[in-house]
This record gives sequence, C-alpha cells and structure tokens, in this order.
Amino acid sequence: FENVLRTYDSQDLYHQLRHKTDDVWNEEALNKSVEELDKLVCDIRPLMKEWAKNINIQNLSPKHRLELSKESLYLTFNYTKILEQYYGIPENKICHIHGSIDDEEILTGHDMSFTPLDVYADKDEEERPRRKIVEIMNKLDKSIKRNIQKRSFFNTLQDISNIVVIGHSMSTIDIPYFHAVRTKVRPNSNWHFSIHEGQETKYIYSFIKYSSHYTCTYPLQEKNCHLFKL
Repeated sequence: FENVLRTYDSQDLYHQLRHKTDDVWNEEALNKSVEELDKLVCDIRPLMKEWAKNINIQNLSPKHRLELSKESLYLTFNYTKILEQYYGIPENKICHIHGSIDDEEILTGHDMSFTPLDVYADKDEEERPRRKIVEIMNKLDKSIKRNIQKRSFFNTLQDISNIVVIGHSMSTIDIPYFHAVRTKVRPNSNWHFSIHEGQETKYIYSFIKYSSHYTCTYPLQEKNCHLFKL
C-alpha cells in the first residue's frame, strides 16, 4: 500500500480527475474532484488507525506465540499494542516508530514529498489544480528523516549486538530506519532476518549489499547476517 503511494504519478492522477469531468475543460468540476481527492487523502490515516484499533490481538493461537525477551529493545512498525498487551513487554522498551492506536495520529504514507513549483511551473489554466494535487499527496509524507532525528530510541542502541527482524518485508519504504539502527549498534553486531515469503530475500540482500553506500561507521558483513524461517 505504501509503496503504491510512494510511486504515485501526479500527472496520471490529474488526468484521472480530468476524465471525470469529460474532455471539455470544466474548472468547477475539476476543482470539485480535487476536493474529493483531498478528503480521501485526509481520511487515510484516521481510517488506518480505526482499522488497527479493531484488530483482535487477544485470541492469537498459542502455537504462533514467539519467545520475546522483556529485556530487549523493540522498534515496532505495528500500530497495535500487541507487544505490551500480548507479550507483556514494558512500554519503556518499545518505540512505536509510526505511532500506536493510543496516539492522536499515526503515520502512514510515503517518503517522496515534492515541491509543487518544481513539478508544475507552466503558466496555464491547468497549473493550479496540478499543483494542488501534489500538495494533497504531500500530506501523506512520513518525513522519515525527521522522524528518526526526533527519536531518542536510536541513541540507546550502542551496546546492542543482536538485531532480529521479525515480520517486516524489508521493502524500500522503511529501509532508512534500518540504516539508522545499523549506524548505532555495535560494528560487529549480528543481524537475523525472518523469512515469510521468498521475495523478501532479495530485499534483505539488497539491504546488506548497499549498506556501505550510506553514511555509516561500517558496512554490513554478509557473514554477520542470518536468515531464518519462523
């Protein structure tokens, strides 16, 4: 879902909204369609939070219960309170990087914010609605870099020697968080990646291979990276 948002095409969106108003230029109808898009985008995060609040985490099968240490630190992308309520992990050990159902707002979206003036600078009647579409889609920017900078969690990882990644697809949208972890933990730390489907493997090896391309104190060594099936 987030990868689709990340690769949205503002030009395509514009033409879809224009298509709703037929081929004849109708500024009033187009503006109405743009307003509908704005409402849709503004509803995404509240609806995602409502969905997360209604996930039942109490009736999980015991056979799928993981052995999680209450002494470990947890960086979670899960909006629910499954770590706290199902596994009994202390709250001070957990960082809900995108917020939780207890927060006023959760983060979901993309990391590809654009400046409308850079995207559309033509001086014609179509310029304003096109810029507006870019402004609307920018509302779903997760601001990953700023989110990392304001989180003190990452500054508590200097003594960590084992990182276990469970239930994350390792797709590109959240990779900056993994690089932030990598730059803070011990240089010789071991990484353990859970595998759910085969396609995750390519993302994992891509993360390992290109880790040295980012500003860091050390590149990941493949010998320190281990894959396992839950």
